[in-house]
Amino acid sequence: MKYFVLTVLRLYDKLDELSDALTATAERAATSVKWDAEELMLYLMDINDKKRMLANVKVMRDRIINDLGPAAEILRLYALGASAEEIAETENVSRSTALRRLSRALSDGVRVLSRLGITAEKLENEYFTLPIIKTVYEKIRLARSPKNARERVITPRSRAAFSSFYPRARA
Repeated sequence: MKYFVLTVLRLYDKLDELSDALTATAERAATSVKWDAEELMLYLMDINDKKRMLANVKVMRDRIINDLGPAAEILRLYALGASAEEIAETENVSRSTALRRLSRALSDGVRVLSRLGITAEKLENEYFTLPIIKTVYEKIRLARSPKNARERVITPRSRAAFSSFYPRARA
C-alpha cells in the first residue's frame, strides 16, 4: 500500500491531463462513423470507468494532502525520486529525522487510503487495470523497495529506464 500512496502523489500533476485525454478520446470515438452502436457503447463505458478511476485517485490525492499537511510534500518529493539526503536538505533537518518523518508520513498515507476503503486487493483488481497506474506503481516499487536499495547499481542504462525517478545531475 505504501507504494500506492507514492503512486498517487507521483501522478499528482498528471491526473487532470490524463482525464482530459480520455475525454478527448471519448469525443473522437462518439463522432466517428466506424463504430457500430454496441461497440461504441462498450468503448465509451470503458473510457468512463477509467475516468472514474482517475477521479477516485484525485480524491485519494486530495485526502492524503489534506490529512498529512506538510508531510505530504515530503512524500511527494520522495515519490518524485528525491533521496533521504535531499529531503533532509530541503527540510533543513538531519537525514535520520528526514527518514523518521518519511516513514511516519508513509504510514499515515496508508491509513488515509485504508479509511477510504482502499485495500491491496482492490488496487490489484480495479486500479491496476489502468496501465498508467500499474506502470508508475511498478517503477516506484522497483526503485524504492528496501531490497533493491541495497543491491541496486545505477548504470547509464538503468538511469535511462527510470530517468523520471532520478534527479538530473547538476552541472
